[in-house]
Amino acid sequence: MLGFDVDGVDAWGVAASLGAMVASSIGFVLTSRWGADVPALPMTAWQLIGGSVVLLPVAILVEGAPPALTTQSAIGFAYLTLVATALAYVAWFSGLRRLTPGVVGVVGLLNPVTGVVLGVAVAGEAFGAPQIVGVLLVLTGIVLGALPPRRERPPHAEPAEPAETKEPADTAEPAETKEPMPSPT
Repeated sequence: MLGFDVDGVDAWGVAASLGAMVASSIGFVLTSRWGADVPALPMTAWQLIGGSVVLLPVAILVEGAPPALTTQSAIGFAYLTLVATALAYVAWFSGLRRLTPGVVGVVGLLNPVTGVVLGVAVAGEAFGAPQIVGVLLVLTGIVLGALPPRRERPPHAEPAEPAETKEPADTAEPAETKEPMPSPT
């Protein structure tokens, strides 16, 4: 799904994506362990505040002061804050409380598919064979991950062969030569 760009894959982008996935996974584990008694809305609010406090100094160092808000950018900022962040996180953490860890992991795989679909629909990005293959691989993984686990069958017990009984050598009768029986034909 990274595509086959002429310039190659941006290593910083891949590193940022991997870092985000690791941080997200750690967050899911910590949320399930520490947030069992906290409602989803306060949990989401505290996580977003905590993340903002950590990222604010880095953003100021790297990007400088934020630009002035226009009406259009304020509407976009409000949408990102309320719908794409707050509502999405509330829904996500509510789902975490109701779903099994295996299902949560599989649902997380939809992120790149959503990114590709939005990139094509909203940003007019190309949707070619590499993206189709990537989306199909992800969807196949989701379907396979959603299947119930197979129960292992107990190994088939082979019937025990009867033990050979050997007669002592001194009592064995001498072998006789028998003539074959005639066939019925």
